[in-house]
This record gives sequence, structure tokens and C-alpha cells, in this order.
Amino acid sequence: EKRKGVPVMVERSVAERIARDAAEALTLTGLETYLSLRRKVVFQLVRGNIIPAWVIGGAKGQHGYLFRKAEITKWLDDFLAGAPMLHIKPRGAVSLADAPHDCRIPATALFGAIARRQIRVWGVLGGDRNLRNVFVDAGEVSSFRGTLGSTASKS
Repeated sequence: EKRKGVPVMVERSVAERIARDAAEALTLTGLETYLSLRRKVVFQLVRGNIIPAWVIGGAKGQHGYLFRKAEITKWLDDFLAGAPMLHIKPRGAVSLADAPHDCRIPATALFGAIARRQIRVWGVLGGDRNLRNVFVDAGEVSSFRGTLGSTASKS
């Protein structure tokens, strides 16, 4: 029975795993840095259940968001599966980190379209696998953005 102020028994192995996860966890700020995304975009993706969160942030002053680094790494690998390595930035490409702002498209719609393979990732520039080095076609993103209004009116 759960009661406020009453201790709860937890197996040692579970407590050790939770402690390990907490020690390696990324905060919202850490996730921004790890993915090279703006806070607003990260927050939209987390709230849209696109990025896996371990602990969802609570009311102001209670607790913040936490992300298991291994889950984020796996999400990023799955998200970028099949994306080729690039040696130069392609003409007409926009960084995935900049695309929501530059192409005026909601981050959840853009990342969802990429996950469904409706928008193709052109590739990853260099060795760092963060979203600042991932490129998509700006024209393709803008065209997709144009379908969002017509899709919404049909629903």
C-alpha cells in the first residue's frame, strides 16, 4: 500500500539501475547540446512524444526532464538510419536543427515526416551525429509544409 511518508522497499538491483540511469541521464539542457537543437524545438519534440523521455518534467520547482542517454542515442540512430555521410553541404539543403525555424514548419510535423520517410534526409556532414550536421532539402520541407494546411482542412 502506498502512503505518503511511508518508505517503499525496492530491490537493490533496481535501485542500482535507477542510480546508474540517473547519473548518466541528460537534462533538457544536456539534450539540447547533445542533439544541437534549440530549446523550443527540443521541448516541442518531447511534448509531442517524438523524443523518448525517461522522466517528464513536473510543475515548476518540482523536477525537470531527464533522458536516458542510451535511449536518445538509439532514437537518433534509428531516426537517421540509412542517411549517407556527406563531405560538403548540398546546395539547397538546410540543417535539421535550423529547418523548423528557417522553413517555418512545426518541429513535430517535420520530425514526424522524416520518421515516416515522407521527407528524405540527404545525409550527415562530418563525424558528429547531431542534428546540426544533418541536412534535408529546404524545398522539400517547404513543399511538405504546404500540404499541412490542406491536410488539416480535409480532416
